[in-house]
Amino acid sequence: IGGPVSLAPGLHYGIPAKAYHADPCPMPSLSSGIARKILAESPAHAYLAHPKLGGAGNTTTEAMGLGQLVHSLMDDNAEKDWELGVFDSYKSGEARAWRDRVALSGKMPVLDRDLVDAQPVADALKGKVLLPECQSEVTAIWREGDVWCRARYDKLAITNKDFWDWKTSSNDLSDRGIIKTIAKYGYHIQIAFYLRGLKACTGLDLNDLSATLVFVATKAPYTVRRVRLTPTFLGEGHRKAGEAIAKWDAAMKSGDWSDPRESAVMEAEMPVWMDDVDIEISTS
Repeated sequence: IGGPVSLAPGLHYGIPAKAYHADPCPMPSLSSGIARKILAESPAHAYLAHPKLGGAGNTTTEAMGLGQLVHSLMDDNAEKDWELGVFDSYKSGEARAWRDRVALSGKMPVLDRDLVDAQPVADALKGKVLLPECQSEVTAIWREGDVWCRARYDKLAITNKDFWDWKTSSNDLSDRGIIKTIAKYGYHIQIAFYLRGLKACTGLDLNDLSATLVFVATKAPYTVRRVRLTPTFLGEGHRKAGEAIAKWDAAMKSGDWSDPRESAVMEAEMPVWMDDVDIEISTS
């Protein structure tokens, strides 16, 4: 698909990742990532990160790059959204020029060492997770009131009324570690947001839909954990997703994307652990 994309509400197949992340809606739309940003930070941060507003986007980290590559490797039918380089690193000017050229084309630059790291992670997912017949990287576009929303399902099985979302992780994959990771990154908000999109696009009852988070370790033995949220955890996700939609709607209608924390003076209460803190003298 060349040029800007504008999609109507519904489920869409074969939409390139580049087109999805550029926001293929007629109006600036809310994604789960932007929803979590507006909740954790402010409307100002959400505006700055949105491709159709501030346009700054998110800085790609090495961990994000690995996750993106694993996602691409999991989609056997898609055209590769990355290009493999012949360089050992980005130390040379030639390597950096190649990296920038590939990134400018909308693809992800990948070194051989990156593929060496990502391939066994994707192989672990393919070998340890048995999926029913499903579609990869499905884009959902829907509206909640006046708010345009979008989501992208890693694996979607309409007949089974469920979807899967891959999460590469270098963190602790114990039960406690996974719960901490879900809470830290707001994955319960993402899952609730994605379920709302699936309901809007299919007309299915929300209670009939399900979602599975699939965590995979980025180091051997590449442990894979399948996780479903309890109704309580998912209920909190829906509450926070609704809050994010309301904040986005208010900012879009008013044009006020300010950070509300700047208009108030914080009163800092002494924490109970204050006596355990060693004072450091600042020279500034």
